[in-house]
Amino acid sequence: ASFASAAELEGIEQISVPQNGASMKESGDLMLALDAAETCLSGSCKTIAIASEDLDFLILLRKLRSWGCRSILLLPQRPMSRARRLQAAEADHVLCYGEEKIQTESMWIEVPRIRLDTRALETSAEIQ
Repeated sequence: ASFASAAELEGIEQISVPQNGASMKESGDLMLALDAAETCLSGSCKTIAIASEDLDFLILLRKLRSWGCRSILLLPQRPMSRARRLQAAEADHVLCYGEEKIQTESMWIEVPRIRLDTRALETSAEIQ
């Protein structure tokens, strides 16, 4: 099965956005922000997760909080930078993920499994 069909089975909608060669901003980011805002304002969801290092989503994180919607920011496991501190300050929770490494006889190798550190979440939270 393709990634798109597997994602669809999990309830993830793939949206193709045509690229405008003259635009410097990613139009998909705008669609994601609008979908998140619409979902929050409709009351159909109390928490929205954003998996992006793009600082353009800081505005969305602020608005979600002002509308009473919790946010979870998913970031790759890396040292803290100024940008990451800005993001962390706006999100209700920050979860980090990273590739797992296993040791063979002579070296460490990366495996295609993703490890998500959920220790920052409340114990009553559920990951689906």
